Amino acid sequence: MYQKKKQEDIRCPLEYAISLISGKWNSRVLCVLHTYGTVRYSKIRDELVSVSDAVLSATLKEMLNKNLIVKHVLSTELTPHVEYSLSDYCKTLLPALQELCKWGGVHFTSHDESIPLCKRCGCNTNMKKEP
Repeated sequence: MYQKKKQEDIRCPLEYAISLISGKWNSRVLCVLHTYGTVRYSKIRDELVSVSDAVLSATLKEMLNKNLIVKHVLSTELTPHVEYSLSDYCKTLLPALQELCKWGGVHFTSHDESIPLCKRCGCNTNMKKEP
């Protein structure tokens, strides 16, 4: 496993918050879990179409270590399975993320019209159209 050579040098609350959610897939995983609640790994993978299993597993592990998500191991008679949900800690971050999403919806301009925008959170409904 990768070990950082230096300790993180976070000196600002904003820097701390951004360090929690940074990463290509983190916001997308948070969006899926916020939308669907407790879901299995396969549901997350299906929603994040272009992510590899290795990257998704690493992302979920990192998010578990940051206490953003919770892993539920459920045992059944046949086989155990794993589900993920947002942690209570992460739920306190959601209002701030929703405000960021609204801000992004106002200022974001897609450079590729063929890529569909996220429709889950509704933050992009007020998107201004750039000429």
